[in-house]
Amino acid sequence: MPYSLYIHLPFCRKKCHYCGFNSITGGNDSIGAYAKAASCEIYMRSHGIFDGKPGSVYIGGGTPSLVPVEAIKIILEKNLPVSGIECSIEANPESVEDSWLKNILTLGINRISIGIQSLDDVLLNRLGRIHNASQARESVYKARHAGFNNISVDLIFGVPGQTMDMWTRTLRDVIDLKPDHISCYSLSIEEDSKYFEMIHNKKIQLPTSDDISDMYIFMYDFLEMNGLKNYEISNFARPGYECFHNISYWNFSPYLGIGLSAHSFDGTIRRWNESDIKRYIKTCFDSNDPVAGYEIPDQAEKTMEFIMLSLRTKNGLSMNRLNKTYPSKCAEFDIKITSLIASGFLEKRHGNIVRLTKNGIIIADEIITEVVSVFQ
Repeated sequence: MPYSLYIHLPFCRKKCHYCGFNSITGGNDSIGAYAKAASCEIYMRSHGIFDGKPGSVYIGGGTPSLVPVEAIKIILEKNLPVSGIECSIEANPESVEDSWLKNILTLGINRISIGIQSLDDVLLNRLGRIHNASQARESVYKARHAGFNNISVDLIFGVPGQTMDMWTRTLRDVIDLKPDHISCYSLSIEEDSKYFEMIHNKKIQLPTSDDISDMYIFMYDFLEMNGLKNYEISNFARPGYECFHNISYWNFSPYLGIGLSAHSFDGTIRRWNESDIKRYIKTCFDSNDPVAGYEIPDQAEKTMEFIMLSLRTKNGLSMNRLNKTYPSKCAEFDIKITSLIASGFLEKRHGNIVRLTKNGIIIADEIITEVVSVFQ
């Protein structure tokens, strides 16, 4: 079974207000050593199920567009033949340079995901972003001009102070940029983020759940009408531009995570890496595995994750597969599914597949929790 490879580049100029990821600001002097350490880790981990060429590569962050091409080349060149596969890299508008884009393409990276988040300067400032709407538009033009034929953009909705008019304008302006793929995420509040503290201290207020639902429904209809089809709750693509790397996660395929705090799953064991950059670099330079911890999920945990991931996608959940794995739960499972179909939250497709309806997507977490409860 092919595996997917994720490479984490944690460097940022500034941490956004909503960010809870392990990112490093002001640590750019570590980039060269970090790249060499990541290259060492790939070499150490390239055995067993992770031997040979991956099915896809995704370079995320952090802000990978801050990292010089030479450093990314160190990570990829020695151990990773990436020709002929989807190879994605994330970028932020304020750090996208023409020369960087052109040189990145020469490494075999053929897909770029740009963190626009909004095309409203007021909201960008509120999110703690350091680019403006003009830079966001320009970054997409630059990527296309450099030669990228597969461009994705990220958007966030449900931002404090965001109105439906603001959201509508951003979506219309984004469509004018003609991206091939759009990821639209409802703002989530992470405990390690500045927003968490601001909400706790009642300095900001999030839109209501009804407002967020209205934003999602409008986005869903608008993007589909403009040729970007929904294939996962938060992801829309022109036909043929679905993100293969993300699909592999949703299909429960093995993945290898390289770098600071990166997670891996070989089909049996989940593991995660060291979160301190100095310890990570030293460990790799000493030819030791930078793993910080691991767990072995049991069959029930795997089943619940399979349900959750499957129901997030347009392909849906195979009832036959679940009934085969848990024959004793067939009757209870069928009753639950029949009830959710009757309520308009699920629909049945050919091959005994069920998937969320548009009304179901709006309360996806609740629906998934109900289905999962049968197997707990």
